[in-house]
Order: sequence, then C-alpha cells, then structure tokens
Amino acid sequence: MLKIQFKDGRSDPVTLEAPSKTIGKGKVNDIVVDAYGFGVFHVDLKVEDETVTLTDVVPDGGTLLNGDLLTGVTVARAGDLINIKGVEL
Repeated sequence: MLKIQFKDGRSDPVTLEAPSKTIGKGKVNDIVVDAYGFGVFHVDLKVEDETVTLTDVVPDGGTLLNGDLLTGVTVARAGDLINIKGVEL
C-alpha cells in the first residue's frame, strides 16, 4: 500500500488509492496545503496498482521530484521527494 506524507511530519500519511489524489490549497483536495504560491489544485496524482504518476496542473507550478522540475506526467517511486513551493512530501 502506497502512502504519501509530509517530510516535516505535520500530518498523518495519506494512503494513495486508485484512481487519483490531488494536492492543493483548496479544501476539496485530498492533501490540503495552505501555503504561499500553492494553486487551488496544484498537483494531480494518478494511482494504478503500485504506480503513481504526478502532473503539475499549475502553469509554472515549480513542482520538483527529487530536485527535477516536473515537465509533464512523471512516474514517482517509493522514497521519492516531492517539493512544491518549498513544502516537501
């Protein structure tokens, strides 16, 4: 079972279940981050079996995966570090 959590431990881990999860400032997201620079919907996580893909849905959203800028749909693996506007998951 795949999970995502804040690196600083600010909340409990979230189980990644199909078909998707969202990260953003809006209260309707599965993972809500009320931080400067976050979009209402910022990152879309698609979940299929043990594979998770990330898409930054904000133009010039600045989301990084292991230090590399997301430039489309990107596969994430267990242990990868997601950085969105300085917030690490």
